[in-house]
Amino acid sequence: MLSVYPECDVILADDGLQHYRLVRDVELAVFDVRGLMNGWVLPAGPLRETLSRLATVDAVILHENAVAPAPTFSRPVFSMRLVGAGFGLLNDPAQTCTAEDLTGLRLHAVAGIGAPGRFFDHLRAMNLDFVEHPFPDHHRYAASDLQFVGDAILTTEKDAVKLGALRLSMPVWVLPVAAHVNPDLGSFVLEKLNGCPPA
Repeated sequence: MLSVYPECDVILADDGLQHYRLVRDVELAVFDVRGLMNGWVLPAGPLRETLSRLATVDAVILHENAVAPAPTFSRPVFSMRLVGAGFGLLNDPAQTCTAEDLTGLRLHAVAGIGAPGRFFDHLRAMNLDFVEHPFPDHHRYAASDLQFVGDAILTTEKDAVKLGALRLSMPVWVLPVAAHVNPDLGSFVLEKLNGCPPA
């Protein structure tokens, strides 16, 4: 990777906590409203490691209304929410629209993420009416998955990557989101990086 992008000096890895061969300077554990669920590790539950792993991370991030697991081992705790207000056309992101522009259309919302309901709740908060189409996380879409009768499909940025090559009968509008983290997570990570020797 660095041979292709030699100017890169920071790599962000999702789901990297259990990849122990991966050299890291900062570790962040993120929890959403699902929390620990049944509290068991795979295959009996959703956790990849026991809760004691939190003792070695640098910080815990709580997404939306998540509750901090007990204990957090005196780790700094940050709160995060995703903000997205407008849509971009899948095959021409320069074309944008607002939720108001979509009002009255027959909409289908497609989400193949860890918690599709979170995306649907976001759309409802934008006063949009739509038919929900939840798919499993990391779903590999085929055009046949999206043969709906309607005017437009709404989807996430994660799903949009997989939909671009499909021939679909209606426009696909993508909702870009930005993470707002409190307090300032960027400053926290930079302080950690500046205090660590390069890997």
